[in-house]
Amino acid sequence: MKAQEKIKSRQITHGNKYLRKALIECAWSAARTRGSVFYCRFWHLKGMKKHHNAIIVAVAREMLTVIWKLLSRHENFDETYHLKKKTAS
Repeated sequence: MKAQEKIKSRQITHGNKYLRKALIECAWSAARTRGSVFYCRFWHLKGMKKHHNAIIVAVAREMLTVIWKLLSRHENFDETYHLKKKTAS
């Protein structure tokens, strides 16, 4: 990238806008719930000096991934889901 080039926008533009807004709201809620997987993820990224909006998008993406895997495998979510994910491989 040249020094004179500027990035004009970093907004998410792809996908269903209603689903995106709903996931962002859910991500804010999950990031504020102490003891959840997404709370830990939020503060891990916050410690890396990321911007809070970028962190919430990352949490929303992780939530979408978990939702997709649960629905495709016909499983139920529990608090130890993130532990199963790491030990299953």
